[in-house]
Amino acid sequence: MAQQYESERVFAALEQAIRQLAKEKDKFVLRPGKDFTRDRKLSFTDTILAYMKFSGDSLTSEVQALRLNGGLDVTKSAVSQRIAKIKPEAGEELLRLFNENALIKPKTDKGHRVFAVDGSDINIAHNPNTPAAMVGSKKLSSEEKYSQLHLNAVFDLINGIYLDAIIQPKQEQDEVGAAWQFMDRMNNSVEPRIFIMDRGYESYNTLAHAVKSPNTYVVQRVKSDKNCMKFLQDLEQKELDVDKTFTLNNRQTKAAKKAGHIILRTGSTKGKDLKKDDYARFDYSFPFTMTIRVVRFRLSSGEYETLLTNLPRDEFSADDLRELYWRRWGIETSFRELKYAVGAVNMHTRRISTSALEIFLSLVKFNLTEFIVMAIGETKYTAKHAYRINHKIAVVICLTQMRLHNRSWEDIEAEIKRNIEIYRPGRPDTRKTIVPKTFVYFTYRTAA
Repeated sequence: MAQQYESERVFAALEQAIRQLAKEKDKFVLRPGKDFTRDRKLSFTDTILAYMKFSGDSLTSEVQALRLNGGLDVTKSAVSQRIAKIKPEAGEELLRLFNENALIKPKTDKGHRVFAVDGSDINIAHNPNTPAAMVGSKKLSSEEKYSQLHLNAVFDLINGIYLDAIIQPKQEQDEVGAAWQFMDRMNNSVEPRIFIMDRGYESYNTLAHAVKSPNTYVVQRVKSDKNCMKFLQDLEQKELDVDKTFTLNNRQTKAAKKAGHIILRTGSTKGKDLKKDDYARFDYSFPFTMTIRVVRFRLSSGEYETLLTNLPRDEFSADDLRELYWRRWGIETSFRELKYAVGAVNMHTRRISTSALEIFLSLVKFNLTEFIVMAIGETKYTAKHAYRINHKIAVVICLTQMRLHNRSWEDIEAEIKRNIEIYRPGRPDTRKTIVPKTFVYFTYRTAA
């Protein structure tokens, strides 16, 4: 029997996922029973594959590349019209199917899957009449105004892939709400899973979701100063690992105050809208009692960081939690690779729905590369440095193979292994203020 290379297996898993998606295409088109029913040059499958093959060029150049490299003789207008018929949910489902097909035996930490939840803004072509438009200051000229989509994602820190995503127009951004949806979507899994979140997700509701959902754990960084959560205010500023039990309530009765309940001001029930701040939103009935483990450790700078979790102490020590939280940075570096190596920032449309679909397809392309790299790559050590596969070059090799299919699988994997870079794990660096990059308009894209 001929040897099957890992790259061949992963590409086959993607092709299988696209076929599975095409069988249920009516769920993911604007007009079920009408769209993609006639025999055209661009079928549902061809349209998805065409956008998967796109890079950072203009749509005109991309369509020309399809003609030259793929033999697909279509016009720019046809491609644009066909993709507009597909909902963003098609990309979301393709991501799920591909992961299901390609991820055979996921790696874990003490039997737990380890996920990071975070978000990132992606600039799209400006349209002032959509919820994605950010007008900014009134002093901005029309040329300086911009539009963004916000990508909320779950990233598997051990296996290096994206598992789920929710894309929102910037004006409707709700990172904490998206995190709760992620936890609910995955609460039927039999595998224990740990969600790691930064301070932007600080909320009693986040903790409650972890406590109430089976096999669900959270490691959440929260404030350590005077503005910290109320049940933490009596703790000293020192290293500790303690359990805190508290009760939440939304009624300021004498009995609740006497019992020391934490009152959440969720708003009036007399026809008024509930407050939308993260502390007021709560999905469970009151009173609600929970026990949370509090771990506080000192940084080299002398400052203290506080982590909240429901992980058992006998399985995960305070040092283990510190290591888990340190791993969270993997989702930040993945966003950089997703945007600028895979090219998620290079949209080919002005439509919000198609832009969201392109982001989902970029997540699939990111995972395609990572499945191969994680399977064939290993960190190599010398007396002076550690080396690992250059992920950016691996993306170029895998996406070129997707477009051209002109190399053997053996050559593909050999080329990926050949391109390595120095790896410096744990290297400290001051976090820098990132200057947002504007959307590159279609007429200013490269021609080749």
